[in-house]
Amino acid sequence: MFSIKTRSSIVGLLLSASLLLIATACNGSNAENANDGLQIMVMAPSEGLDAETLVVAVLDEDGQPVTDAQVGVEGNMNHAGMVPVMADPVTDDADGAADGHYQLPFAFSMLGDWIVTVTVAQADGSTVTRDIEVTVSDEGISGDGAVMDHETMDHSAMDHSNMEQGDMTEGLTVENVMARAVPVAGTNGAVYLTIHNGTAMDDQLVSVASDVAEAAELHETINDNNVMRMEARPEGFAIPAGESVELTPGGKHIMLVGVSSALEEGSTFTVTLTFAHADPQTVEVPVMAMDAVMDHSNMGD
Repeated sequence: MFSIKTRSSIVGLLLSASLLLIATACNGSNAENANDGLQIMVMAPSEGLDAETLVVAVLDEDGQPVTDAQVGVEGNMNHAGMVPVMADPVTDDADGAADGHYQLPFAFSMLGDWIVTVTVAQADGSTVTRDIEVTVSDEGISGDGAVMDHETMDHSAMDHSNMEQGDMTEGLTVENVMARAVPVAGTNGAVYLTIHNGTAMDDQLVSVASDVAEAAELHETINDNNVMRMEARPEGFAIPAGESVELTPGGKHIMLVGVSSALEEGSTFTVTLTFAHADPQTVEVPVMAMDAVMDHSNMGD
């Protein structure tokens, strides 16, 4: 049998270990909370298993590119028994340009659902980690072409006054129309806009179409237990009478599946919106740089 002295020693060791674990957990939490404003996006290519590069875009809380960090990724399947795919951290200028885009050598090893863990080590010594869910299929990598951390984005601070506006139909106004630039044909893009319903009748955005992509679909990015996941919304988006629906980065959006050519900053294209009750609208969409799309905090209400 253990002596009272021996038992006391064991209890003391267990207590010390518990305190150490608690202290370690607290320190990790503080490091994460110190960077709540960081915005992280993964530019998913359409090549699927043939893709050899992932591009991670990192922006600060003001929507400005973070150029002095080191970014690494790790990919894991959504089931046990699979070997992770890892990429060593790279700096922003590894691709020859300091623009907040980090290009990492990375190849998915098989088709299926993946969680891509992005780790950003900042110049101040702090580290931020985000999990992003994607699906790799024969058609490519599905998900919003720029999948983002949506927890800290402030859409209420957007100033829509300097953005291109669409047309007005009877009772419905479409404005704040924009798309993010897509540098490579065959990848996915996204369109954002706001629809105001000035009528006394509820309406619904039921479908979208554009000739710049193989398909245009209504999607929504959701936070599922701290994992950003995109879901199709084939039923569309409700627009209650007297209210508005906002399609914004990291939330509801129009997804352009497989753009036929690169969408260059400064160019325009059209999207046709079909409603349950109102007449269809075709609106002009200006293409903007990714940081311009994401830069909310420098804009007024």
